[in-house]
Amino acid sequence: MRTVTSLLIVLALVLPACVLAQDVADLASKAASNDAAERLAAFDALRGMGAAGVEGLLKLLVPAEQGGDSGARIALHGLAVRLSAPGEPAAPRAAFAKALGDYLKTEAATECKQFVVIQLHICGSAECVPGLVAMLSDADLAGDAVQALAVNPSPEAVTALRAALATTDGATRVQVIQALGQRKDTKAVPQLMALAQTAPDEVMIACVSALGEIGDPAALKLLLPALDRGPEDDRAPVYEALLRLAEGLVTSNKASEARAVYVRVLAATKTPAVRQAAIIGLGKSGTPEDAGTFIVSLTDADAQVRRSAEDALVSLPGEQAGVAIAEATRAAKPETKVALLTVLSRRDEPAGKRAIEATTRDEDVNVRVRALELLDRLTDPAVRDTILEGAKAGNGVAVAAYVRQADAVRDGGKPDEARPMYLTALECAKTDELKSLALYGLAGVPQADLLPLVEPLLNADGTREAALRLYTAIASRLAAEGDQERGKQMLLRALELGPSRGLTGEIVGKLRGLGVDVDPAHAAGFISKWWVIGPFPGENIDADLPPEKAIDLAAPIKVGDRELTWTQHQTIDPMGIVNYAALMQPNTNVTAYMYAEVTVEQAQDVLLKCGSDDGMKLWLNGQQVHRAPQPRSLRVDEDSVEAHLEAGANKVLVKVVQGGGGWEACIRLTDRNGTALRFSQ
Repeated sequence: MRTVTSLLIVLALVLPACVLAQDVADLASKAASNDAAERLAAFDALRGMGAAGVEGLLKLLVPAEQGGDSGARIALHGLAVRLSAPGEPAAPRAAFAKALGDYLKTEAATECKQFVVIQLHICGSAECVPGLVAMLSDADLAGDAVQALAVNPSPEAVTALRAALATTDGATRVQVIQALGQRKDTKAVPQLMALAQTAPDEVMIACVSALGEIGDPAALKLLLPALDRGPEDDRAPVYEALLRLAEGLVTSNKASEARAVYVRVLAATKTPAVRQAAIIGLGKSGTPEDAGTFIVSLTDADAQVRRSAEDALVSLPGEQAGVAIAEATRAAKPETKVALLTVLSRRDEPAGKRAIEATTRDEDVNVRVRALELLDRLTDPAVRDTILEGAKAGNGVAVAAYVRQADAVRDGGKPDEARPMYLTALECAKTDELKSLALYGLAGVPQADLLPLVEPLLNADGTREAALRLYTAIASRLAAEGDQERGKQMLLRALELGPSRGLTGEIVGKLRGLGVDVDPAHAAGFISKWWVIGPFPGENIDADLPPEKAIDLAAPIKVGDRELTWTQHQTIDPMGIVNYAALMQPNTNVTAYMYAEVTVEQAQDVLLKCGSDDGMKLWLNGQQVHRAPQPRSLRVDEDSVEAHLEAGANKVLVKVVQGGGGWEACIRLTDRNGTALRFSQ
């Protein structure tokens, strides 16, 4: 292939210029073809022309506003990509780059040169450097030219950037400085340091950032003194540069030098993000001697700083560091001590375990509670007094632990002893979450005398569900003890207050057990009364099974050695969901049907809103109106089917297939605007 390419190059040199120009124009047009084979052949031919072909393409370039050169642009870009691909020979790329670099020295239009410079971002080499340098004096092209030099892999490119420090100014000089940082050019450090001390602020900031990118320790002579100059906000570039430099020192196994930088930055800054970065870095490069620095930061106002300090203490190497942290715990203030206990627990060393055990006798109750929590002893009856003291002091962990202790007492058959514990926890709780814990506990020991306490909480958003749970439990107890009327009225009130779906179902079930026919699902338009049959083997949505042929609710259906019969089912779910998995066995790789008749006073167009797990089919008055074969989880109202109900009774048949997991379905009737339909069953 290379021999053929060389021959093509030689032939190109002897072709008449007019013939070559026409060939290049034709090939450029084909390079923009929609036919892939034609494009590939054009690129191969253009590549075979060598420098002459490239020069021909460049001559075709015109300013964008004139148009007509898209083929040439596509061809030049394609060649740039191909010639810079891994494994390609260096010579063709060099020749291509030289041709583009030479073009930049011509009087071509600025927009055309800009296009060429961008191609040199892709395929630059030493040969194009002079052309790019020539662009540094052009305000319209300098930025692109600097970036092309920054990504150019040749030593000549970085040498040119270094030289440009003395020949450029303003925005171009800043871009050159940034490019030297990007290239991590250590030879530029002396120039950058000298420039930073005499240049305007924007140039100084660029120098500082570049020195940080380069990571030469010599830059510390400039950067460290800058920590003591100017207000905090103005030192942000210095912090960034030092942190980058220190990170580079860590990577270069110069941990002690990096540590010195991080210590200085921590001492100088009050900015949380900078403090956090310095602590993280010091955690990687520090020694056990730095434990004190991290301990101080455990009580920092910023949560991220505190978390980073904790991580740094955990990562300090050696058991001796753990011993030092344990020793520091003894004399620490309570807030710091609590944080140190977490560190010791995460380090999981003998000295730390002994220190945690010792703090279970600390004079500060919050420290004692934290130690017991880490030792997994919060439910130990022997520490109940400590937990109660902590709860009364407002410690949320202690309140939750005291509720768990009350749970254990209740479950151990002592409800009368557990009830005052829950009430104490409720009184101590400062958050809705903790109050709800206590209320859920009281729901296990309901008494009518709790009503004055729970009723004010029924309308509070944060505690409503837990309060309704307790209120419902009290109502059920009253009904069970003989006061059925009061129990019914309380349950009806609970239903009106909008409990969760799960609690709603329980309340509906309790009311029906008391002879009260409530059906919130029906009020929302759901069909709640069904005849169900199954399971049939298999999960083929299109299998033609007996219920699809005829509905005879009194006739059993023979399936293998079993007989399946239609059974009545009224769901208590407020979303009208029928849970087949709870009704039928087996409940994997099977099919079930449900059938209902809904009656409306007059004929009307409606929407059948459906949801199923897994796929479903739906028939209305014997006609299939919906098919959703895909496996899915149930989403109420996921499908919306336009349908027509006749005046009187309308027959609804639903088929639901099941692979595995959940197995459910629901159907809701609305008018065409989505308003729940009034119907009877």
